[in-house]
Amino acid sequence: MSKSTERGFENITLLTRKNFNPDATFNSETEALRHGLTTVMCFAGWCGHCTAAKPIYNEICKMGKCMNINLCGIDAVANKDLIERLNKVIKLPKGDTLIAGYPTFIQFKDGKYLRRYDESYNNREALLAFIIGD
Repeated sequence: MSKSTERGFENITLLTRKNFNPDATFNSETEALRHGLTTVMCFAGWCGHCTAAKPIYNEICKMGKCMNINLCGIDAVANKDLIERLNKVIKLPKGDTLIAGYPTFIQFKDGKYLRRYDESYNNREALLAFIIGD
């Protein structure tokens, strides 16, 4: 899997059109993400809140590897088509949208959508509790 070259991320897999297919949830390059918990940080390159959240996400990513949790990122603006397809695949209630603001964290378990988190992005403990499934 390709590791991040996105400014501010360290060793986080970035999902793109090349390695992520929302219709199949994950493709062969991201096959490892089908198992266990996976959290995806949906961000925008211009978003100050996302920039503030990146160091916290990086820190949790280092811990997540020890806990066998997959952490990824996706530039939701640059990959808007993937987010739109993901919205259709997840089938949220009518009028609901997967991403109402940035950053939004989406969690999958065994490749299936579980939940999302878009609160307290800068609260390490709250974000960690979401990521580990509390």
